[in-house]
Amino acid sequence: MKDFNFFGYLLKKQKSRNTKIINGTIVISAVVIAMITVFLINLALIKNLEKDIEINEKLMNYESYDELVQEIGEKQSILTLLEQYNNILEGIEGIIENGDNINEELMVSINNTIPREVTLEYINLDGEALYLNASSTSRQSIAEFQHNLKDTGLFESIHINNISSEEEVFSFDVEAMFKEVSNNE
Repeated sequence: MKDFNFFGYLLKKQKSRNTKIINGTIVISAVVIAMITVFLINLALIKNLEKDIEINEKLMNYESYDELVQEIGEKQSILTLLEQYNNILEGIEGIIENGDNINEELMVSINNTIPREVTLEYINLDGEALYLNASSTSRQSIAEFQHNLKDTGLFESIHINNISSEEEVFSFDVEAMFKEVSNNE
Protein backbone atom coordinates (compact mmCIF):
# COMPACT_ATOMS: atom_id res chain seq x y z
CA MET A 1 0.00 0.00 0.00
CA LYS A 2 0.90 3.46 -0.63
CA ASP A 3 1.08 6.12 1.94
CA PHE A 4 -0.26 9.50 1.29
CA ASN A 5 1.59 12.49 2.56
CA PHE A 6 -0.86 15.25 3.12
CA PHE A 7 1.90 17.72 3.99
CA GLY A 8 3.92 17.11 0.77
CA TYR A 9 2.40 20.14 -0.87
CA LEU A 10 3.56 22.37 1.96
CA LEU A 11 7.04 20.81 1.87
CA LYS A 12 7.35 21.46 -1.89
CA LYS A 13 6.20 25.05 -1.39
CA GLN A 14 8.74 25.53 1.41
CA LYS A 15 11.48 24.00 -0.73
CA SER A 16 10.77 26.30 -3.72
CA ARG A 17 10.72 29.30 -1.38
CA ASN A 18 14.11 28.30 0.08
CA THR A 19 15.48 27.90 -3.47
CA LYS A 20 14.27 31.40 -4.40
CA ILE A 21 15.85 32.87 -1.24
CA ILE A 22 19.15 31.12 -1.93
CA ASN A 23 19.15 32.28 -5.59
CA GLY A 24 18.32 35.85 -4.56
CA THR A 25 21.05 35.83 -1.94
CA ILE A 26 23.58 34.56 -4.49
CA VAL A 27 22.61 37.29 -7.01
CA ILE A 28 22.70 40.04 -4.39
CA SER A 29 26.05 38.74 -3.08
CA ALA A 30 27.50 38.70 -6.61
CA VAL A 31 26.34 42.29 -7.22
CA VAL A 32 27.77 43.42 -3.86
CA ILE A 33 31.09 41.64 -4.56
CA ALA A 34 31.26 43.22 -8.05
CA MET A 35 30.57 46.68 -6.58
CA ILE A 36 33.24 46.21 -3.90
CA THR A 37 35.75 44.98 -6.56
CA VAL A 38 35.08 48.00 -8.81
CA PHE A 39 35.40 50.30 -5.80
CA LEU A 40 38.75 48.78 -4.78
CA ILE A 41 40.11 48.95 -8.35
CA ASN A 42 39.08 52.60 -8.65
CA LEU A 43 40.60 53.33 -5.24
CA ALA A 44 43.93 51.77 -6.35
CA LEU A 45 43.88 53.77 -9.62
CA ILE A 46 43.18 56.98 -7.70
CA LYS A 47 46.12 56.28 -5.36
CA ASN A 48 48.44 55.67 -8.34
CA LEU A 49 47.30 58.89 -10.03
CA GLU A 50 47.84 60.84 -6.82
CA LYS A 51 51.39 59.46 -6.58
CA ASP A 52 52.06 60.42 -10.24
CA ILE A 53 50.70 63.92 -9.61
CA GLU A 54 52.93 64.28 -6.57
CA ILE A 55 56.02 63.15 -8.52
CA ASN A 56 55.23 65.53 -11.40
CA GLU A 57 54.67 68.42 -9.00
CA LYS A 58 58.05 67.73 -7.40
CA LEU A 59 59.67 67.77 -10.84
CA MET A 60 57.94 71.01 -11.77
CA ASN A 61 59.03 72.66 -8.54
CA TYR A 62 62.57 71.33 -8.73
CA GLU A 63 64.94 74.32 -8.88
CA SER A 64 67.26 73.05 -11.57
CA TYR A 65 64.36 71.85 -13.73
CA ASP A 66 64.31 75.18 -15.55
CA GLU A 67 68.06 74.97 -16.01
CA LEU A 68 67.70 71.43 -17.30
CA VAL A 69 65.02 72.49 -19.79
CA GLN A 70 67.21 75.38 -20.96
CA GLU A 71 70.23 73.07 -21.36
CA ILE A 72 68.16 70.60 -23.37
CA GLY A 73 66.97 73.45 -25.60
CA GLU A 74 70.55 74.59 -26.19
CA LYS A 75 71.66 71.07 -27.04
CA GLN A 76 68.75 70.67 -29.45
CA SER A 77 69.70 73.90 -31.22
CA ILE A 78 73.33 72.75 -31.45
CA LEU A 79 72.14 69.39 -32.79
CA THR A 80 70.00 71.14 -35.41
CA LEU A 81 72.96 73.28 -36.46
CA LEU A 82 75.23 70.23 -36.68
CA GLU A 83 72.63 68.41 -38.79
CA GLN A 84 72.54 71.39 -41.17
CA TYR A 85 76.36 71.36 -41.40
CA ASN A 86 76.26 67.62 -42.03
CA ASN A 87 73.75 68.08 -44.87
CA ILE A 88 75.96 70.77 -46.42
CA LEU A 89 79.04 68.54 -46.14
CA GLU A 90 77.18 65.59 -47.66
CA GLY A 91 76.23 67.83 -50.58
CA ILE A 92 79.82 68.92 -51.03
CA GLU A 93 80.99 65.32 -50.79
CA GLY A 94 78.52 64.34 -53.51
CA ILE A 95 79.77 67.13 -55.76
CA ILE A 96 83.37 66.08 -55.18
CA GLU A 97 82.63 62.41 -55.84
CA ASN A 98 80.64 63.16 -58.98
CA GLY A 99 83.16 65.63 -60.41
CA ASP A 100 86.41 64.13 -59.27
CA ASN A 101 88.51 64.34 -62.44
CA ILE A 102 91.66 64.96 -60.46
CA ASN A 103 93.62 61.80 -59.80
CA GLU A 104 97.09 60.35 -60.16
CA GLU A 105 96.47 59.22 -63.74
CA LEU A 106 95.61 62.80 -64.77
CA MET A 107 98.74 64.17 -63.14
CA VAL A 108 100.93 61.57 -64.87
CA SER A 109 99.26 62.34 -68.23
CA ILE A 110 99.94 66.07 -67.82
CA ASN A 111 103.53 65.41 -66.74
CA ASN A 112 104.13 63.28 -69.86
CA THR A 113 102.96 66.12 -72.12
CA ILE A 114 105.46 68.70 -70.88
CA PRO A 115 108.41 69.25 -73.25
CA ARG A 116 111.90 69.71 -71.79
CA GLU A 117 111.94 73.44 -72.55
CA VAL A 118 108.70 74.10 -70.59
CA THR A 119 108.75 74.79 -66.87
CA LEU A 120 105.50 74.88 -64.88
CA GLU A 121 105.08 77.75 -62.44
CA TYR A 122 101.74 76.66 -60.96
CA ILE A 123 98.81 74.36 -61.64
CA ASN A 124 95.21 74.98 -60.63
CA LEU A 125 92.64 72.21 -61.07
CA ASP A 126 88.93 72.25 -60.52
CA GLY A 127 86.15 69.94 -61.66
CA GLU A 128 85.80 71.66 -65.02
CA ALA A 129 89.19 72.98 -66.11
CA LEU A 130 92.96 72.87 -65.73
CA TYR A 131 94.78 76.22 -65.40
CA LEU A 132 98.55 76.37 -65.86
CA ASN A 133 101.14 79.12 -65.74
CA ALA A 134 104.38 78.11 -67.36
CA SER A 135 107.50 79.41 -69.05
CA SER A 136 109.44 78.19 -72.05
CA THR A 137 112.60 79.00 -74.01
CA SER A 138 110.80 78.78 -77.39
CA ARG A 139 107.42 79.31 -78.97
CA GLN A 140 107.71 75.88 -80.62
CA SER A 141 107.80 74.13 -77.24
CA ILE A 142 104.61 76.04 -76.27
CA ALA A 143 102.90 74.76 -79.42
CA GLU A 144 104.24 71.26 -78.76
CA PHE A 145 102.86 71.42 -75.18
CA GLN A 146 99.42 72.46 -76.50
CA HIS A 147 99.49 69.66 -79.08
CA ASN A 148 100.52 67.07 -76.47
CA LEU A 149 97.67 68.16 -74.17
CA LYS A 150 95.17 67.73 -77.05
CA ASP A 151 96.53 64.26 -77.77
CA THR A 152 95.75 63.06 -74.24
CA GLY A 153 92.03 63.11 -75.09
CA LEU A 154 91.21 64.48 -71.65
CA PHE A 155 90.38 68.00 -72.75
CA GLU A 156 87.58 69.45 -74.80
CA SER A 157 89.40 72.69 -75.59
CA ILE A 158 92.85 74.10 -74.86
CA HIS A 159 93.67 77.82 -75.02
CA ILE A 160 97.08 79.42 -74.67
CA ASN A 161 96.69 82.91 -73.20
CA ASN A 162 99.01 85.83 -72.50
CA ILE A 163 102.29 84.81 -74.09
CA SER A 164 104.88 87.33 -72.99
CA SER A 165 108.65 87.27 -73.42
CA GLU A 166 111.43 88.51 -71.18
CA GLU A 167 115.08 87.89 -72.10
CA GLU A 168 114.35 84.91 -74.40
CA VAL A 169 111.96 83.30 -71.86
CA PHE A 170 108.31 83.10 -72.83
CA SER A 171 105.70 83.09 -70.04
CA PHE A 172 102.21 81.84 -70.87
CA ASP A 173 98.91 80.72 -69.37
CA VAL A 174 97.00 77.60 -70.39
CA GLU A 175 93.30 77.03 -69.89
CA ALA A 176 92.21 73.47 -70.71
CA MET A 177 88.54 72.52 -70.32
CA PHE A 178 87.92 68.88 -69.34
CA LYS A 179 85.64 66.73 -71.45
CA GLU A 180 82.34 65.79 -69.83
CA VAL A 181 82.86 62.46 -68.13
CA SER A 182 79.86 60.30 -67.31
CA ASN A 183 79.81 58.00 -64.30
CA ASN A 184 79.30 54.98 -66.59
CA GLU A 185 82.81 55.16 -68.05
